[in-house]
Amino acid sequence: MSEYVSENFRKSEFECHCCGVYKMDKSLIESLQALREYVMFPLIITSGYRCKVHNFRVGGVDNSQHTLGLAVDISTKFINGYKLFDLIDAAIGLGFKGIGVSPKFLHVDTRASEGALWVY
Repeated sequence: MSEYVSENFRKSEFECHCCGVYKMDKSLIESLQALREYVMFPLIITSGYRCKVHNFRVGGVDNSQHTLGLAVDISTKFINGYKLFDLIDAAIGLGFKGIGVSPKFLHVDTRASEGALWVY
């Protein structure tokens, strides 16, 4: 059984898919836990930390927040439109600065630079 890094999230959810490395920023995990508690429904993490090789393989940008352990992608497979709006609103309210919306996932990050919102 994988160890927990917060009340609702396991370390294994954030490990790189190609090499198994875990290099997530502790404050990102704390913010993600706060987001989970606020929305009161499970968040399924589809991508956390990415090594440079894995990031390249999945088509990530060179300066991806995933390679810094500052980003996650959350599956939207079981999240309807209303809940997705609540999730985005809560993420912004809790200080996530990067928000990317895709039909399959929601990217959230805690980048140091100014906020950004985009659609894939």
